[in-house]
Amino acid sequence: MKKYKNLLSESAVWNTVSEFIDPEGNITSAEGQSVITLSSSGIINDSWVRNADGQIRNKYVISKNSETHFTYVSHNPALGVQEGFYDVNRNYIFSKFAIQGTEMNGYEVIRRVEDVCYASGALYDGNKLINTWTAAMTLDKGG
Repeated sequence: MKKYKNLLSESAVWNTVSEFIDPEGNITSAEGQSVITLSSSGIINDSWVRNADGQIRNKYVISKNSETHFTYVSHNPALGVQEGFYDVNRNYIFSKFAIQGTEMNGYEVIRRVEDVCYASGALYDGNKLINTWTAAMTLDKGG
């Protein structure tokens, strides 16, 4: 049986290139990095993204509930405390999240193909779209 890999299946450094698109179609490009660290106590995803407006850092603290289900909390300086979960289907991760104390919520799908992960997602305020995004995450083989 083939062993599938996804973003959370190994400690690694991923370099990211992203585009964020608002409801009017305006595109903001960004670059960043995600450092995934697996340990016996859980998984940390220490990420940052930089665009023309500056840099935002997120630190996801991820708990493994089963081989295919994870929960997480992240303190996003721009949005607040984000809580969510990941469901894994082989090389896909499906994520759903909400921002505490707000109506903001969203989802993301991350697909790994060899040494690249492709992510797509959306952020809403209630049912009103705030933005969508796409990203390519490339495994840093030196990291």
